[in-house]
Amino acid sequence: MAKEGKEVRAAFDGPDVDHDELIGQIEARNREDSERASSAGESRQKIGQFLDETAMNSKAFAWCRQILKVGEKADGQNKAMDIIRSLETALPMIKNHVAGQGSMEMDLDGPQEETASEDGEDDPQDVDPGDHVDDDNEEQAEFNDEVDAVMGDDTVVPFNPADEPLDFSGAAE
Repeated sequence: MAKEGKEVRAAFDGPDVDHDELIGQIEARNREDSERASSAGESRQKIGQFLDETAMNSKAFAWCRQILKVGEKADGQNKAMDIIRSLETALPMIKNHVAGQGSMEMDLDGPQEETASEDGEDDPQDVDPGDHVDDDNEEQAEFNDEVDAVMGDDTVVPFNPADEPLDFSGAAE
């Protein structure tokens, strides 16, 4: 049961690894693989232990190792950065595609009950903005009159550039 909980937590939180730890592990294992091809089993054991401790995906770790191996070759930094840039572009798209395949839990709660606030005031989202017009406020009343005059009867009139050309000079009228 504890193993399942750990797997679920790792699935939600992702790997728990920092930059130096990740790069250090990858470079050390790559060096070991190059120096001692016959002792690859020992490296695999260390990799397995590292993956267990960090909850990092083994394929993702392998891909990171491959990128760093490319970096060790001629013009490797440019080639490795090209791979990284391509992944940075593609991964968000892949993530959205995979997440949209129904594997994520959806919030399907029904509509929430309307409740009055504790202080007896109306909830701001349930209040009509016109309810709070202070007709005694002369400045507000003047503003409202100007808005009404400009808005008229709320009829939408298409813009015709021949009637009134646009001025893109930036000069205020």
